[in-house]
Amino acid sequence: MTRDSRRRSPAVAIAVTALTLSLVSPAYAAVQLARNSVGTQHLRANAVTSPKIDDGAVTRRDLATGARPKPPAVRVVREGGSGELPDTGWRSVADLTLPRGAWLVVAKGRMVGGRGGATCELVSRRGVHDHLKFNIYADVGLDLQGPLVLTDVVRQRQRGPVAVRCQNLGYGTTLLTDMRITAVRVR
Repeated sequence: MTRDSRRRSPAVAIAVTALTLSLVSPAYAAVQLARNSVGTQHLRANAVTSPKIDDGAVTRRDLATGARPKPPAVRVVREGGSGELPDTGWRSVADLTLPRGAWLVVAKGRMVGGRGGATCELVSRRGVHDHLKFNIYADVGLDLQGPLVLTDVVRQRQRGPVAVRCQNLGYGTTLLTDMRITAVRVR
């Protein structure tokens, strides 16, 4: 059976019509619909999801107050000051009272001494978190300085203290200066 090449089948006519409508309809909607005429009430539930939104398209100001992200972590800072370490026993040189939660605690200071040294610890109710031994070997009359940095993540089960305590290890005077303890909530 031969078919005339000038005559098209009905399937081709339907396909061409469908193609034409699919190309013309969005253009018609773009011309005929007023700007911002499609709103929240026209969208189905969960129609707009994160993968469908371009990065940077939604700003903090665009979100409802309850949907805005929480501000950055709480930060607690306490200046411990300066002082001489006793010849025997421990001395608390800086402390904070932290609420329940996980905290990144950083203690910084400066050790100054002639001979001997000191040991310092970052402690809470749960025990020692970080420990630093600072030795000074020098002739009498020569003051050496060095940084003191203690850091750890402290998990508080309940509100309680976190402190830096130090102890003099040798003879002579060991001073601790510019002590500062900082805590930032991590969870």
